[in-house]
This record gives sequence, C-alpha cells and structure tokens, in this order.
Amino acid sequence: MRRYFGLLIGSLSALGLLLVAVPQAPAAPVSTGGLTFSELSGDFVLNNAAGTGSSVDPIVLTESITGPDFDLFIQVDVEMLPDFINDAGFFMTKIVTNNSGVDWEFFDLELQSDLGTPSTEGDGLSFDQANFGPSRPFTSDVYTIVDEVTDVRDFVNYSGGVVAPGATVTMNFAITDFGPNNPFYLLQRPNFRPGQDAPEPATMLLLGIGLVGLAGFRRKSRD
Repeated sequence: MRRYFGLLIGSLSALGLLLVAVPQAPAAPVSTGGLTFSELSGDFVLNNAAGTGSSVDPIVLTESITGPDFDLFIQVDVEMLPDFINDAGFFMTKIVTNNSGVDWEFFDLELQSDLGTPSTEGDGLSFDQANFGPSRPFTSDVYTIVDEVTDVRDFVNYSGGVVAPGATVTMNFAITDFGPNNPFYLLQRPNFRPGQDAPEPATMLLLGIGLVGLAGFRRKSRD
C-alpha cells in the first residue's frame, strides 16, 4: 500500500512540474499608430495601447507587472513606423502598475534590434539618440532622475523615487528607428540600477535562443 501511495505522490509531483514548465498563453497583442505590442516574456500584462505617436498624442502603453521576473520583453511589430521625429520616430508614454509586491527604486528601459543582444550604434534604433531638442527631457511623475546611455547599449534608467506595490508610474520618452528594424524589442527591468553589470554575451545568446523558442510556441498557440 505504501508503495502505491508513493507512486501516486511521485506521479502528482511530476505532473505539477510539467504544468509549471508549460508557458502560459499570453494576452492578445495591443495595437495603435501602426505598431503592435506583444508580451514576449516575463511577469507582466499589456492592457491597452492608444495614440498616434505625436508630441501631443503620444503612444500610451498601459500595463501591469505581476511578479518577480523582472526581465520583461515586449516585441514591437511595425506595420507603419510613426514619423513624428525626423521622419522615423515617435513619442511614447508608459503607464505601469506595480503588482509585483516589492518597491521599485529604479526602472530601466532598453531597446534591442536583435532579441537578447544589446543594441549597437549601427542598427539605427535608439531612444532618439540623434535629437537633443523637442523630445527632451525624458520625464516621469514619480522618478526625478533620468540616466541615458547610448554607447554600450541603448537604455534609459529612471530613479530618484519609489513606486510602492499597488502604485502606478508614468514614464515619457521617445524612440527613433532609422534601420528600420521589424520587429524590435523593448526590455524593461524594474530595480535595475545604472552601472549594474549587464549579462555576459553568452548568457544573452542563451536568453535570445530561449525567447525565440518561447515566441514560436506562443505563435503556434495563437494559430
């Protein structure tokens, strides 16, 4: 009897591990202004997208971060790139609700033209790197400090404030893409500090391979 009970417990444990390993189906993509935003990986939900991308009508992406996995990838598919900045870019606002259960002292945004690989100088994709006029300064309703780096990787890091669990933060910035790159990726990392070591290239390559596999699984699940 004990042997059968042990086999039953072992089977249930294996089933539990299998269920945990199966990726959850993502929410439907959200679209606006010629762009489609999709959840690629991480504990977050895209709720809505609106706006054309102009300075007075920026693309507003509303989302909720729901868990401890803070490497959150958004895939951006381009049907038609908004041309409100140098004919190849747009203004964007992110409204993010903190349902992760921990305070956010930082919030990092990074652009990538190749999934899992930091953006290079030659890919044409950046947070409006070539323009220091109308799009600046990048702002937030919570964070008072904005740090930008464009030589090693294209990122904007917000700090100087705290987003408590249950609270919402708004961040304003601009994106230009002279590539053009389609799709491109927006990586967001709450509590990633400026100067924090980026993952090693091999780690980033493995991450990219894993995300490509996950994207393929999700595409099949949508078909």
